[in-house]
Amino acid sequence: MAEKKYNILKAASWYTIGNVMIKGVSFFVLPIFTHLMNTHEYGVYSVYSSYLSIIGTIVLLGLSSTVAVARYAKEVEFESYISTILIIPLAMTLLGILGVHLYIPLCGDILSMNLVLWDCLLVSSATGAVCGIISARLVIDGKYMLYMAYSGIHTIGNVLISLILCYTFFYDHDVHLARIYGSTLSNLVAVAFLLIATKTKFSIRKVCFKYAFIWGIPLLFHTLATVVLTQSDRIIIRYMDSYSAAGIYAVATTVVTIPLVIQQSFSQAWIPWFYGKLENKEYERIRWLNNRYIIGFGVIIACFMLVAPDIIHIFTEKSYWGSAYSLVPLAVSIFGELLYSIPVSVEYYARRTNFIMTATLISVVINVALDIVFVQLWGYHGAAYATILSKLLLFIIHYKFSRKLERESIFSNIVVLSCIVVLFIINVLVLLSIDIYLIRYCIVVFLVIPVLVYVVKNRVALIKGFRN
Repeated sequence: MAEKKYNILKAASWYTIGNVMIKGVSFFVLPIFTHLMNTHEYGVYSVYSSYLSIIGTIVLLGLSSTVAVARYAKEVEFESYISTILIIPLAMTLLGILGVHLYIPLCGDILSMNLVLWDCLLVSSATGAVCGIISARLVIDGKYMLYMAYSGIHTIGNVLISLILCYTFFYDHDVHLARIYGSTLSNLVAVAFLLIATKTKFSIRKVCFKYAFIWGIPLLFHTLATVVLTQSDRIIIRYMDSYSAAGIYAVATTVVTIPLVIQQSFSQAWIPWFYGKLENKEYERIRWLNNRYIIGFGVIIACFMLVAPDIIHIFTEKSYWGSAYSLVPLAVSIFGELLYSIPVSVEYYARRTNFIMTATLISVVINVALDIVFVQLWGYHGAAYATILSKLLLFIIHYKFSRKLERESIFSNIVVLSCIVVLFIINVLVLLSIDIYLIRYCIVVFLVIPVLVYVVKNRVALIKGFRN
């Protein structure tokens, strides 16, 4: 039987619709949690989440990123590889739990977190790592419906359990603990669903361990550096300013997940298609789609920036409204994330994980340095601009590395540069007109109408191109 053809348009549609609906749950309950938690409590939870992202990345050991590598590698049998690498994060977590249970009773809290919080963090890290590996396999296999089912259970479960705890055991006190416990329990439910739904088994193959470490360790540094690039802002704001400032900034990082989800959805659909076209050296088709991919997402980011202040005002308490000044530049950083994901995929395909590691380590060191300087100069808003510069630097470095691997151009430099310039101009315009609705919405119309005219005029060619 012939293998079913991968449909990038169908996959992108399902990923986008599903992810927006799922992440939308977290976004639409934002008013509830910002009402239940003051800025200090929201800051405490957001800093815990940052620690969880960093520790979870260490426990994962870069293994979810090796799934795509293993799928196209001849060195290992794919099924055995998946069932073997699942054991690694579980073993690391058990060692971590043993370590904190020995250290904290003797020496005191670590990073201002007690034993209970560390247990929650490590259990969440282990379950998140297993989910990360299995869901990466679902993405590379094009099983987007099962992936969306898992994401829905995880996200909706997190919100529901947290809200139940908020209105029962933690009503009117320690609300941040309800969020932490809710997150831990939802992780356990999600991993149980994935293991049962995919009938995943555990096994041990020495050769799989060997390649897991060869491929995974460089990717660990890349992934860890990427997470630090994203999470260091809140940690640095907490130590240089306050938990309240970190909480206000965290609202901006929550709302910016709207364009981030769209970018990740497109990327999940785009990666299998991109690898297939690289395999066949279909560079003309790659350039055709990538240029439209970049421009289309640039328009989405621009429109989001223009309405961002109103989103903050509608969905949060007044004490959080200052986050709008961070949200607008953070949206530009999401565009930078899309840009660097294109050349980094070339490096993944070529299995040059050393390139990926080097580029990301350079950018994270610069990001932390910029965070410290910019937060001192401009408060928590400065962290957003440090993020923009770091993401664009990451793109430039990956672009240089990828051209050494693939001489053929995979997108237009003029398209990329034009989009960056336009987004920076819009960033300034929005901040100058943050309370002037008419100006911002006129710019939205000015952006959208030419795009619609282009789509209508070229609809036949566009449909043909996507079908191809």
